[in-house]
Amino acid sequence: MDYEIRRNKDELDSTGYMEIGPGKYSGKHWQEGFIFVWEDAFSMAEGIVIKYFKDYDHFGMNDIPKEIGISISSEWFKAASTLNYTSEEKYQELLNLDAVYRNNMATEVSENKQSIIKMLNELAQSFEQFYQTEDWVCILGV
Repeated sequence: MDYEIRRNKDELDSTGYMEIGPGKYSGKHWQEGFIFVWEDAFSMAEGIVIKYFKDYDHFGMNDIPKEIGISISSEWFKAASTLNYTSEEKYQELLNLDAVYRNNMATEVSENKQSIIKMLNELAQSFEQFYQTEDWVCILGV
């Protein structure tokens, strides 16, 4: 799976990416200043979003207020810092993985820990950077 975060829309080879950027959804897609995460890879971070933002919609437009987003970024940092020391049995709990992914993700996480850790850290850093100038971050689903 591709866990690379892209910062330039010209690097994208399809529309199968989650778009994440500062501010509320403006009605536009593929904007400069946004980051792009392969949809399947984002499933490793999405459970933490859902944990704090109950109205999250994987296929919709999600405007996340700063007070919730800071909790999400803190949890991503925490998950990234402990994933190397977490057993396969605890992956679901740590990442708040949906039950659909639970059975198939232990091997995926084990084989890609460093890439997932890097993605989680970059997501958290991006959220915090976006919140320095905006009170909202939008996650645009596929």
